[in-house]
Amino acid sequence: MNMTLYEIGQAYQYFLEQVEAGEIPEEAINDTLGGIEGDFKEKADNIACMIKNLQYFVDIIKAEEKVLWARRKSKESQIQWLKDYLMCSLLEIGQSRMETARNMISIRKTKASVNIEDTQNFIQWAQENEDSLLTYHDPDPNKTRIKEYLDAGGKIPGVSMEQGQTLQIRKGKLE
Repeated sequence: MNMTLYEIGQAYQYFLEQVEAGEIPEEAINDTLGGIEGDFKEKADNIACMIKNLQYFVDIIKAEEKVLWARRKSKESQIQWLKDYLMCSLLEIGQSRMETARNMISIRKTKASVNIEDTQNFIQWAQENEDSLLTYHDPDPNKTRIKEYLDAGGKIPGVSMEQGQTLQIRKGKLE
C-alpha cells in the first residue's frame, strides 16, 4: 500500500491512540512502530530531496534573472544615451522635427515636472504651511499635489516647475 506522508502521519496517530487504549499487544508495538516510522522517514526523505531539487532550480532562475536584469539595464542605458545624443544633435542644428523614409523624429515637450532643490527644507515648509503636499510613510514630497498647488498659483520656496523634452520615434511613411 502506497500512502502519502499525511496518511502515514494519521496512521501513526491512530496507532498511538490504540496503544494508549491497550488495544495493541505489546509484542506488536515495536514492529508496527518501526514499519510506520520507516515509511514516514522514506516519504519525508523523498520530499526533502524534492525540496532541494526545486530550490536548486529556484537558485538557477534567480541567477538568470540577475543576468537578464543586467542585460536589460545595459540596453536601456544604450537607448537613453542614443536618444539624448540624437536629441542634442537635432537641437544643435535647430531642428525639432525630421522625417526619413523609415522614421518620424520629433522633439516634443513633456508635462512639467516638479523639481525640489532642497527636500528637507521643503518638508519643513510643507509641515508648517501645507501638510497635504506630503505623503506619510517617511515624509516625502507628493509631487502630484505640489504641481496642483503650484498650478493653482501657490508659491513654495525652493520649488519650481521644469519643462522637459523627450525624443519620439514613430514609423515613417514607407513602413
